[in-house]
Amino acid sequence: MGRSQTLAKDPRGSHLRLYKDVYSTPAWQALSFTQRALYIAMRQQLMSFNNGVIIATPATLAADGFTSSSTLHKSLRALIAVGFIECVVKGRMTFGGKEASLYRFTDEECLDIPRYGLKARKASNEWKRWKTVDQAAAAIAAAHREAKRPSHPNSKAARDTSKIRISNTKGSERESEHSFSGSHSERCEIAPIRDSNDGDASESSHKPASVLGSAQPKRRGAEAVHRSTFEHQCTVATPVLPKQPLRSGQGRLTLVPKSIDE
Repeated sequence: MGRSQTLAKDPRGSHLRLYKDVYSTPAWQALSFTQRALYIAMRQQLMSFNNGVIIATPATLAADGFTSSSTLHKSLRALIAVGFIECVVKGRMTFGGKEASLYRFTDEECLDIPRYGLKARKASNEWKRWKTVDQAAAAIAAAHREAKRPSHPNSKAARDTSKIRISNTKGSERESEHSFSGSHSERCEIAPIRDSNDGDASESSHKPASVLGSAQPKRRGAEAVHRSTFEHQCTVATPVLPKQPLRSGQGRLTLVPKSIDE
């Protein structure tokens, strides 16, 4: 092929390259399939001039299946831990909204981007420092442990554990004397409750023979209690009037109550 001849553009457009020296490293083997998919999804944003302004958010990667922010952040931590990418600009809140974090691939050089305060730098290739898969996996696990923050007292985990209350078995001196603290009537022993259906047999044992011999209708259950209570009220509420003289009326006797003042 002469120098005057040039290669035609690829009719299929741009493509992604996954180099063998990256694929065969312990750092790549320590990644999960989700973390490898994130690497490829972020790699398609890379051009010859924008290394360092790669964005990884659920909004930009939703088409690639990264709709969960927790899964995305976990995968980003793994790629940073093994050295495939580096966060060059930390995301922050601004007056107009949010600014996303910016990343660069360590196997490619980075150009000057004054808008974001980035300076030109060569490829650093931090992913080459791992000699075994276990070392790379240990680095990923350590990054996940450092990312975990202590639970806040008002968090859901703290509220769930607060529902279970461990009782204090050591009570006070007063509690040791009795199972509970109450009034005198509450501390007294409760008298046994007699069954109303068996009341005839128990009452007959204490009645005299003259009473037992008389035929009386049996009272059972709530009817007996109601009638006995009604009779008691009538006995208590009925006043005892003095004896009154009988006066003759119109062919019949009339009971005239005598005044109390007399």
